[in-house]
Amino acid sequence: MSRAADPGISAQPRHSVVLRLGLIVMSALFLVDIGFFFPMLAHNRGLWLNERKVEARLIIQMCNGGVNPVPIRAVPWLRRATGIGQLHITGPGISRDLIPATAIPASAARIDLDRETVWPGMLRAWRALRTASHGMAVLRFGALGWRVDLTVNQDGLHRMLAHFLRRFVIYVCILDSVLLLFLFEGLKGFVIRPLDRMARHVSAFGTNPRHGTPLDPDHITSSNDNEIRRLAKALSEMQGELQKTLWRDARLAAVGTTVTTMSHDLRGILAPAMLAAERLTQRPDPAAQASGRTILDALDRATALARHILAFVADGPPAPSCVPTKLADIAAEAVALASAEIAPGPRIEAGIDRDLVCAVDRASLLRVFANLLRNAAQAGATRIALSTEILPREVSVAVADDGPGLPEEVREALFRPFVPSRTGGSGLGLAIARDLMRAQGGDLSLRRTGPAGTVFVLTLQG
Repeated sequence: MSRAADPGISAQPRHSVVLRLGLIVMSALFLVDIGFFFPMLAHNRGLWLNERKVEARLIIQMCNGGVNPVPIRAVPWLRRATGIGQLHITGPGISRDLIPATAIPASAARIDLDRETVWPGMLRAWRALRTASHGMAVLRFGALGWRVDLTVNQDGLHRMLAHFLRRFVIYVCILDSVLLLFLFEGLKGFVIRPLDRMARHVSAFGTNPRHGTPLDPDHITSSNDNEIRRLAKALSEMQGELQKTLWRDARLAAVGTTVTTMSHDLRGILAPAMLAAERLTQRPDPAAQASGRTILDALDRATALARHILAFVADGPPAPSCVPTKLADIAAEAVALASAEIAPGPRIEAGIDRDLVCAVDRASLLRVFANLLRNAAQAGATRIALSTEILPREVSVAVADDGPGLPEEVREALFRPFVPSRTGGSGLGLAIARDLMRAQGGDLSLRRTGPAGTVFVLTLQG
């Protein structure tokens, strides 16, 4: 697939990533180079100064340990060869010039080499590099038992440092270029190209996810285990799950369309049967009355199932009308409704603060409460407790029971439609309940379940 044929993936984003990464790497290399440059510059200056110190020691030794001065005829040659302008030594009660004094400008730098530290040395080295004609400087240090004052011309220091700078720039450019080349070739081979392949595949897959082919990690990278392969594998698994979900939703939509019609017709078909069953319950024969009640119970369950299916396959829950309402009032009404349906049933404790007010849709929340209470009672719970927890931005209502808990296979698809929970029902109650909660900005979740009981949590906006 050519890049021009795929408008969803353009070259610019990839180049932008490479460019930004390149700028970051180059900035890091520049800082490293600077970190090496100034200490090396000071080191080269120290080498030049040490050469002057060595020359001064040699001259002192040539002069019988500093007893005699340098012969007048040798002074011009020494000054041309070494750049030394004056060599003055000081000892206990002795002060003499081994090389005669020259005119020293008042602005000449005076440097005590025995006391110079790293940072002043780097600063003086930088100044010597920047200034072509740095002038004279007086160096003071100890040598052969004497205190030496050595006047030197720093022009030679500048030339040496400038030569070092040229070599340093050349070496750094070569080294940084090689590092950048290896880095970017490695990034292109191990990161950029695999990511580009994944982006192309995701773009192609997104055009037709139902019939597309999930990503093959072997096509993305040849490495057996790295971050890119794990990313490709996770993406492939996600695409597979997406296809399964789309297939399931398509089948569910088709089934829902069919069931909607069937459920609507079923309610009309069952109406005469319900009338006939009611007539049976009015017969004097006890057996006929029992048969009528049994038929009525079965028809009630059938019509309830049809009603649940119609409610679920609708376009969605009705728009909630959230108004400030006391949760205790809704909980009390739900307890009354559930108790009437499941009597005799479990003991229900509604431990909700009477003054706790939340903006909720009363009808929807009442339906959710009643559904959870009914499910817990039908599962065999003997005690159900409602409690609240007030958080900074939300309110949580826990519905806890002491029932036998949910089976493992049910937990994995608890809120999926048509998956019965514990009671053998239609499997729509919890799915509809969660949709009702989310429609008003809340949620419904399972906190825990087990032999000790089950706890569902309703989250409401505070």
